Amino acid sequence: MKKILCLLMVFVSTSAFAQDAAQLKEMSLQACASQVAQLPADQQEAAAATCKCTVENTDYEKMMSATQAGDIEAVKADAMLVAQQCVKTETAK
Repeated sequence: MKKILCLLMVFVSTSAFAQDAAQLKEMSLQACASQVAQLPADQQEAAAATCKCTVENTDYEKMMSATQAGDIEAVKADAMLVAQQCVKTETAK
């Protein structure tokens, strides 16, 4: 659950600064790399896989539209759903 909350905060915080969906995705990948680097070595591989899965499966166009409309709750809900699915997928491996 802690991983999911960290990922959620990455996506919500980077969405405020991005100009377009491609830029938001790139910023999210960079944020993943930064957060993974701070973890103990034995946790980095799993965290990187989960984070990459989350970035690849997030609809950034939808996220940006919701953010611009001020619907932060929708952004959080979508980010949480994708992160949960990725955690399940990565832990099943």
